[in-house]
Amino acid sequence: MASAPVATLASVSKRYFRRPGLRSVAAELLGGDAPGSFWALRDVSLTVRRGESLGVVGVNGAGKTTLLRLLGGVTAPTCGERVLSGRVAALSEMQVCLHRELTGRENLPLLATLAGTSPRSVLARLEEILDFSGLAKELLDTPVKDYSTGMGARFAIAVAATGAPDVIVVDEGIAGADAGFRRRCFERLRGLVSRGCAVVFASHDLSEIRRQCDRCLCLHAGRVAAEGSPDEVLLEYQRLQSSASADSGVPRGSSEEPPFSLQLRIKTPAVRSGRLGPDEPLEIELSYQVRTPVPGVVFSIEVATVDGRPVYLLRSPQGEGAWRLPLGPGRAVVRAARAGLAPGAYYVNAFALDPSLEHSLHSPAGVPLIVDGERDPREGPALAPEHEWTR
Repeated sequence: MASAPVATLASVSKRYFRRPGLRSVAAELLGGDAPGSFWALRDVSLTVRRGESLGVVGVNGAGKTTLLRLLGGVTAPTCGERVLSGRVAALSEMQVCLHRELTGRENLPLLATLAGTSPRSVLARLEEILDFSGLAKELLDTPVKDYSTGMGARFAIAVAATGAPDVIVVDEGIAGADAGFRRRCFERLRGLVSRGCAVVFASHDLSEIRRQCDRCLCLHAGRVAAEGSPDEVLLEYQRLQSSASADSGVPRGSSEEPPFSLQLRIKTPAVRSGRLGPDEPLEIELSYQVRTPVPGVVFSIEVATVDGRPVYLLRSPQGEGAWRLPLGPGRAVVRAARAGLAPGAYYVNAFALDPSLEHSLHSPAGVPLIVDGERDPREGPALAPEHEWTR
């Protein structure tokens, strides 16, 4: 049976005004637009359920912060319906609301309220909060203005993490913390999820999104571009980023006219719409059209995670064995009996390099690949499989 929803957005939109004034007030009351107004979110529908961890991705300006503020109850939608059930803790707002002239102890009642718990409960767990944050006890009676940015964030997050909210909204504040504290935060968040708390986590760290979340949402220009499993949504996010780079004229490879064009295709018969079983063979085809004879080229296939970390490289003959390409069309194929990839989402990129491997002759857009199966966190790094090139 599905868990009960703790936050629901139904066709929600949110408008802001760059130049607040009488016109913007009138526009807000009459439901129209005013000069300088813009829609941060448009027609977003979303249900967050108890015991789930939802990741939110999107480029800067996509609407992530506005979505978190709506889910955190900090701001109201311009139109559409929002229903929040239970106590909500929004970490970003807790950090912002710290009063700099007051001490950490004097800020506790406000932080407790924002965390959806009582000041008495927070005071009873003060030792646990200090231990979790890693802050020295004497800092509790020090004005917050003397805290570093990281110390203030750790203090606010520690109060929220030791409470028992029904929904906890997390932004990049955790990502900026040191590794030890970040690990403790995610361990505590997983514990909250196991007890029925819902976590909404927005970050540019795609590998962290994939590790921590069981569902993902991609925002693009204020609208929902994709929603579903982290693997599939992160691939769509990468595709949108690649399209934006292409539309803005950002070149791949050399800025000069390439001596040939190159296209990449995953040819494995078992591939179903970019999906592959973990034990299935991998076959990748590079089709090219040569405009100027190439005295030597090395083709390189890079398999990378969705956050851009290379997994392994497959390269055609190098050095004296680099291939010469005459005028006209051609193709090169690399085959591996087994892909050797752990279940997850990947991008397959191709590069045509000169024999020295120092200069890129051409690089087409990458192709997404999902390897099916359950990921084992104990698995080590993947090694390049045995493979063979032909042309």
